[in-house]
Amino acid sequence: MDKRVVVEDSLKEHIDFLKKSGYEVERISKPEDVNNVQSFNYDAVVVSSIDDFSMGTTTFRPSAPVVEAKDKTPREVFNILRTRY
Repeated sequence: MDKRVVVEDSLKEHIDFLKKSGYEVERISKPEDVNNVQSFNYDAVVVSSIDDFSMGTTTFRPSAPVVEAKDKTPREVFNILRTRY
């Protein structure tokens, strides 16, 4: 599949599911790390909640598309990634 995504470290079930589904997964743990994501390196960024990443002094501006996992199962996130990116 050769798909690469960045996933928030707290989304362990999503990480496991995506890896088993053929995705190469890079983890991020700090909100500011998402700004280092380059769109030419990754197909998408998966975060638990965009609101959590846009709070405080951190400006949320990744160059890759963002998928919010809030209220979504790992399979639902996978289907979004598969169909859109």
